[in-house]
Parts: sequence; structure tokens; C-alpha cells
Amino acid sequence: MRPIYKSALLLALVIISLNLGLLVYGQLSAGSDYVFGGIVYNPLDGNSYIAKMRQGYDGAWRFTLPYECNPGRGAFIYLYYLFLGHLSAWLGVSCMFMYHLSRMVNAIMMLLALAALISKIIPDLIWAKRTLWLCGLGSGMGWLVLPFNLPTADMWLAEGYPFLSILANPHFPLGLAVFLVLLIVLMDTPTWPNAVLVFVLCLLLSVIQPFLLVTILILIFTVVGFRIIMKDGSCIKFLLFGLVGGVPYLVYQFWVLQSDPILSEWTAQNKTPAPEVWNLLLSLSPAIILALITVILYKRLISTHKYTLVIWLLVPLILAYLPFALQRRFLAGIYIICSLLAVLGILMLFKKPETQTRIFRIVLSLSIPGSIIILLIMTSGIISHSSYLYLTRSEYNAIVWLKNNTPGGSLVLASPELGAFIPAHSDNCVIYGHEFESINSAEREKALISFFSGKDMMTLTEHIPENVDIAYLFYGPRERSLGDLAIIENLAVVYANDEVIIYEYPQE
Repeated sequence: MRPIYKSALLLALVIISLNLGLLVYGQLSAGSDYVFGGIVYNPLDGNSYIAKMRQGYDGAWRFTLPYECNPGRGAFIYLYYLFLGHLSAWLGVSCMFMYHLSRMVNAIMMLLALAALISKIIPDLIWAKRTLWLCGLGSGMGWLVLPFNLPTADMWLAEGYPFLSILANPHFPLGLAVFLVLLIVLMDTPTWPNAVLVFVLCLLLSVIQPFLLVTILILIFTVVGFRIIMKDGSCIKFLLFGLVGGVPYLVYQFWVLQSDPILSEWTAQNKTPAPEVWNLLLSLSPAIILALITVILYKRLISTHKYTLVIWLLVPLILAYLPFALQRRFLAGIYIICSLLAVLGILMLFKKPETQTRIFRIVLSLSIPGSIIILLIMTSGIISHSSYLYLTRSEYNAIVWLKNNTPGGSLVLASPELGAFIPAHSDNCVIYGHEFESINSAEREKALISFFSGKDMMTLTEHIPENVDIAYLFYGPRERSLGDLAIIENLAVVYANDEVIIYEYPQE
């Protein structure tokens, strides 16, 4: 095995150990009073992915909104998470176990692909290893403004950083792995087997992470155009096979998200704008500073693939600031190219080896604190039994009762915070559980809070589907914290434990 791959496996071991350590610590810290939700980084999104996997676990290949009681017919999207759900059922393991197993496996694939790409660009083994560790563990300098309570992108733009991608979910590292292999093939000889490989990888990327597909197709187009100008037209097969492999399913997703009445409402509120320019620059510094200097001094850069690298940096930065609702999704993997160009810039700008090493150490020392702080924040959430990470034992037992004793798809009226957990741990739907996954989420969240506070009992009924005859009202510590709900005195109790009472909530 080549030394660079040994380094990649060692890096994977370090990152996976940190991930597993957090999960084990989270589980052991639950004690007898709490149940660990199973997700440490961004649990709101994590629970939504588990809810999607549950649909596959139950046999579905057509995705419907798991938080909605009236989700419509659905569509063949989110196939990767539906597949993981099917795989969980086939292997007889829980969706949560499969979710984390997939994260770890995909992390290894991503880091091996990253190592292969780096070794292709930086032949010097020492510098290739250094670049790998910077890409794998590095982050930005957002930690500098933490005392001012300014959340920077290097804390939440998970798809942009390999380290955060692994923490976040399975599809981010897998999408990056496919993307990186595509780049390697693009830099290789345009043979017919490679063209077929481009077709397969673009098809996979359209399923796993469509926004990375847009980036790679633009990259392929520009690289092919450059090669044609240089009198090499053989690479046009890469573009043709990439378009045929990736575009059909991409078009299908766009069409169904616009034409389906339920999914179109869901899509309309799904907005992920790019961070402000200063925020992004700080969140990618110091790597992006060196990367931009390298681009400016492009002619001095010594690299066979420098044209591809520069285009790779510019494409997502431009796409991210076009007037589009999902801007930030185009920034997937942006830290990788910033780090690559930063290292190439160090080697270009400084001639003495000791100076190069000194500058790299400064870059690395400024890039690591952000990742450490994220780990500390997650550890703090575990120590404090954050309500986003944990259910009380009574809440968990009540959700299990709902799962085992109510029809699938039954509506549960619960606090907005608890609504994030219910579809991930049962087959029940909720009024509100996620900012993007619940339709008309802002209105519904407000209506729920007004309902449980006892201030406005009627507005909530507007958000209960007409076909719901009986809902279940979950009344536990989170709901009590919102205020006094007097109407429960007139409702029938169907379940109770020391903290939670579940009532029937009949619709008139």
C-alpha cells in the first residue's frame, strides 16, 4: 500500500475514533433519567435523515414528507436514504446504527479518494501528507469572533469541510468521495473506460448530492473547452457521458419538486443562502488567502492540473452568490480546493524548505482550533444533557408507546422541539418538527407555541389536516414549559407515566 493511503487510513482512524468517542460518551452520559437521541452534530437535520430512512425501512422507494400527515404521493427522491433504510431492514439493524455505520464507511472512502487526488497533484510525499491532514482536520478562523457571538460558516457549513461532513451525515462524505474520484478521472487520459466511469459517477452524484454534480459538470465543460482549444478533442466524451449520466435524474428532481403540489410548497421554503462574503472569507482563512494569491499568480504556478484547480475554486464561489435559494449547497468541498491551492501557493511563493514548513505550520495551527472548538461544543451539549440531543426517559417511553399503539401516520400534537424527535423514533407525524421539513413551518411553530401556552387555541386547528379525526396530544415537560394548557382536563387519557400524559384530541 502506498504511504499516502496509509496516512489516509490513519487520518480516518483519528476522525472515526473522535466520532465514536462522542457517540459512546453521549450514550454513557444518559444515565437512568435520559435517552440519548443518537446524533451529536446538528441533531435537527440528523433526525430528519433518520425519519427518511424509516420510510425505506418500512419498504418505500417513493419519498414522502415524514413530518406531514398529508404528504401526498411523493416522488423518487432521497433515494440514498431510502436505500439505507432498506439496507437496515435487510440486515436486521436499526436505522440509527446504519446511519452511523454509513458515516464511518463513507468517511474512509472520502479520505482515500482525497489522498489519491492529492498525490496526483502534489507528487512530493511529505507535502502530500501535510495537505491531506490539513484538508481532513482543518477549518477556518471563525473561532476568532466567537467571543462576539458571531456564528461563522466553519461552524455550520458542514458540506464545505471534510471534518464537518463526516460529523454531519452519511451523504456529505459519500458525495465528496464520488466528486473527488470524478476529478481524478477528469485529470486522466480520456479513454472510453474512463468515459463510462464518468457516466456512472455522475449518475451516482445526481442521486447523492445533486449540487456537486452541477459543479463537476461545469468543471468538465470548462476543462474540455480548454483542451479543445489546445487541440485535444478526445476529452469531449467526458462531457457527453457526464451529461447523459447525471442530467436526466437532475431534471427529474427539479421537475417533481416544482410540479408536485406538496413537494413544491416544501421546496419554496427550503432556503439555504450563502454566508456573507466576510463570513465565508474568515471561515476559509487562512487557506483561502493563500489560495487567492495563488490564483492571482497563476502563471507562476507549477502544476500540470493548475487550470482545473483554479476553475474548481472559482465555480462554487460564483455559484454560491447567484440569486438562488440554495446557494450554500454549491460550497460543498470548498475547503479542499482552498487547502490544495494554499499548499501549492506555499511551495510557489517560498523557496527555502524550512520557510515552507514554517508557513505551513502557521496555516495548520490557525486551522485546527475551529475543529477542536466544535468537538468541545458537542461535548458540552452531552455534559449538559441538551434538550436537542436527549429525550427524558419518560418522553422516550411515551414515544415508544405511540409507535407501538397508534396507526402509522397518526398526528401527534407536541411542542416544536419534541416534534423533531417523533418522526425519527416512530411512524407518527407532527404539526411542526423542522424548519424546512414542515410545510408553512414558521406559522405552524407559532401556532403550536400559542396553543401550548394557552393563549390561542383556535389557530392550531387551521393546520390540522381535514382527514384527521383523532390526534394525540403529547403533554410532557417541554410542553408544560410553554405555559398552561387548561383544555386537557376535558380530554381522554390514553397513556401516562411519571412525566408524560398522552390524550386523545378529537376533531369536531
